[in-house]
This record gives sequence, structure tokens and C-alpha cells, in this order.
Amino acid sequence: KKYTVYPFDSSIISLIFNCSDAVLSNKNIRRAIVSALDYPSLESDMGTVTAKGIIPHTMTLGTQSYRDIIPSVKPYKNSDPQGLFAKGLNQLDAKKCAITVLCTEKYETTVRKLMQSWQLSLGIKCNISVEVASDTDLSARIKSKNYQIALCDVSYSANTAFNALEGYTSTSKDNIVNFNDKNYDTMISDIKHSASLTDTAEKTLKAEKYLIDSAVMV
Repeated sequence: KKYTVYPFDSSIISLIFNCSDAVLSNKNIRRAIVSALDYPSLESDMGTVTAKGIIPHTMTLGTQSYRDIIPSVKPYKNSDPQGLFAKGLNQLDAKKCAITVLCTEKYETTVRKLMQSWQLSLGIKCNISVEVASDTDLSARIKSKNYQIALCDVSYSANTAFNALEGYTSTSKDNIVNFNDKNYDTMISDIKHSASLTDTAEKTLKAEKYLIDSAVMV
């Protein structure tokens, strides 16, 4: 099992998608991009060890590590990313689109290689470019929602799996992907009313998988 977020203390290096963007608001576009990722090349270029899902290994559930309870979550993968991308364009009533990936100089080469694999998988209807920014500018752009896709370090202020997932609710000030989904908000609310640790784990897993399948970050 492979997934493309990487653990480093309580943070992960991740591709995040601005779900409020005119193009990236479409779930099928995001899913197509995620499905077209070249995982082995990404791992090799970044020199990192893959994690088991969106939630870092340091996050807890109760008194245990969340990953000790839920070892891994399968990534979203569609066998026909080009078809999925075409479906997304049709839903947007568009013939093609342009997407810019924001990153620091450290990851520019990695992103350019990703762009090549995306172009091959998604076709000429997707024009992808890279924009390099300083660490400060990258953070400011993400905070102000002025990006489409960004490769960045995602840090969590709390150390629980629940708090990490709560950060992606529509009302959270920490919602850097600008995800606005009532079903997800309800899932997070339901975790608060769990009857047992087992119930909490099942509901937390459901919410994490929902985020992964929604392709808001990878």
C-alpha cells in the first residue's frame, strides 16, 4: 500500500488542492490529478518514506497512536485518470484548463517531473505550470487562498487525529484546502458523540477516508 504524504514529526509534506478555486473545486479534476501521480518517482525524488494516510503517525486517538489502531488507509486511485479529467471538464463546461502548482525552490525539480507525468496521463486538455515562491510567500499565498495546487509542509497544532481532521471542516480557520462539505462536517460532529473508543476509531477512519477520496490533499 502506498500513499504520497510523508511523516515528519507532526507534519506532512503534501500536495494540497484549493477546493475554492474555479477549476479545483471540481472533485473529478482533483481525483484525476491524484490518480495520475507517479508515486515511485515522487518518493525517489523527495527521498522520503511514505506514510499510511493523511493523519501523521504522531497523532493520537485516546491514549494510543492513531496509526496503531488504524494502520493505513488506501489512497484514492482511478484506472482512467484521463477519462475522469474529461468528465470534470464537462461538468465545468470547459474544453481545457490551466493549473499552476506553487512550491519553494527546494521542490521545483520534483514538481516539474510531476508535471510531465500529469501531461502524459491527462492529455493536452490540461496545461500545468509551476510557480516558485519563498517559504514566506508560499505560506501567505496559502493563507489568503491565492493558489491552485501547492506542495508544502502541512503542520498540525494539536496532536490528536480528531483535531487534525477537524481542521478541514468548513468553519475551521485552519482549513487551508478550503474544503466545504456538509457531509464531512457531519462526520466530524458525529465523532464527538462516539460511544466508545472503537466507535471513535471507526468514525475517524470514515472521515479520513472521505477526505482522501475527495482528493483534497495527497
